[in-house]
Amino acid sequence: LYSCGNIFDSKRVAFAILEQLKEALPRDVGDPSLARDLKDMVATLHSTADETIMGMRPSHTAQQDTLLLSVYSFLTYIMLECNPQQNPHITLRMIQITLNNGLSAISPLALALFAGTLAGMNQNSLAYRISKLAKRLLSTRQSQRFSSYITLVTAACVDWMVEPLQCVAESLLNGHKNGLQVGDIMSARTNYRHYIVNAYLGGQELSLCREQLVDSAELSK
Repeated sequence: LYSCGNIFDSKRVAFAILEQLKEALPRDVGDPSLARDLKDMVATLHSTADETIMGMRPSHTAQQDTLLLSVYSFLTYIMLECNPQQNPHITLRMIQITLNNGLSAISPLALALFAGTLAGMNQNSLAYRISKLAKRLLSTRQSQRFSSYITLVTAACVDWMVEPLQCVAESLLNGHKNGLQVGDIMSARTNYRHYIVNAYLGGQELSLCREQLVDSAELSK
C-alpha cells in the first residue's frame, strides 16, 4: 500500500495490527504522559552503561518482538508523511520493548530510531552514544538486513552533529551499498540522496553532485 502511495491506508492497516498485538495507539507530542515516559527513558539510558546494553540477553520472544518492532519501524516512515508528532511515541515504544524483553535482530534499529528522537529533544550527547551502540549491535548476521535503514537514521539525524560531513557522507554511501545488497531499496535510495547532499556540504563539486542526483533519479524510475 505504501509503495503505491496509499499512505493513510497503510497507517490504518498498521494501527489495526498494533491493536491485534494489544499495543496502545501512538500518542502525539504534547501529551503529558508521553513527556513523562520520554523523560523516564532518558534517565534510564543515562544510568545504564554501554556494556550493559551490549550484554543484554536474547529475547525469549524474539520472533514476536521482531514482528512488532517491524510494524513500528515501518510506521516511522508513514508518520513522516502524515503525522510526525507520533514518531517519538513509536520510537520510545521500540526501545522499551528492547530493554524490557532483551535483544532481537531488529534491536539495533530500535536504538537508532530512538537516537533520532533524542536528537529532537536536544539530548545530543546521549543521542550520539545510543547511535554508536546501535551500530555496534549490528554485528549479528540477522541484524544486517536493517543496516541500511540504521545508517540512514543515525547519519541523517545524529552523526552529522558530531562527525565531519565527509565521514557522514561516506557512511551514507556505505548504507546505500548495504541496502542494495540486502534488498532494502527504499533505504538504499534515501541513503544515496542524503549522501549527495552531505558530499556537497563537505566540499564536493556542485557539478558532480548534480550528475549524481540526475543518475539517482533515473535509476529510481
